[in-house]
This record gives sequence, C-alpha cells and structure tokens, in this order.
Amino acid sequence: MKIKEGKQEWHDKFINTDNQSIYGGDVVLYAKHWADMMESEISKGNTLPEIAYETSFEADTIGISGNMFRYAVKFLVNCWEYGDELHRWYKEYYNIKDDAEVI
Repeated sequence: MKIKEGKQEWHDKFINTDNQSIYGGDVVLYAKHWADMMESEISKGNTLPEIAYETSFEADTIGISGNMFRYAVKFLVNCWEYGDELHRWYKEYYNIKDDAEVI
C-alpha cells in the first residue's frame, strides 16, 4: 500500500492506536489488502472506478461488516496514495452528498 505524501505520520498513528482492537486490526488488514489489490489492477492499466467495487469483495477474506467497510474507506481516503480518487468513487457509487459520511 502506497502512503500519500505527507500522511506517513497519520498512517502510523492510526495503526498504533486504532489497530489495537480485533475490530480495528481487521479493518486495517482489509484496507491494506484491498489497496494492494487495487494498486495491482491500476498498474495493469485499469482505473480505480473500474475495479474498486469488485476488488472490495475479493479483498474481504474475513467477512467484514458494512461499518468496517466504511471505516476502511475512511482510512484509505486519509492516507492512501489513491485516497482522493477512492473518495470520489465512493461518493459517486454510493450517491453520498455529505462528506461527513466519508471523512
């Protein structure tokens, strides 16, 4: 998972605080796996909007909940290199008008 420039400290703090519970650990594990899968597809020439939905299911090897998915999106939006693009996709795909529901 490629960290967005200037967000390494935020990422590390999140990992060291929110990753302490099983729930938080599962969210981070899922988010990083999903990000790696999307990066792999992007490197093959696919766009994030083309692959985000399908890879979100492929990356789920632990049975995450809807809340865990939203938490993973929030994590990626804030610190992943493609977070801004994921944010746009998520808002459009799920027809979200209020940023407070994402970040």
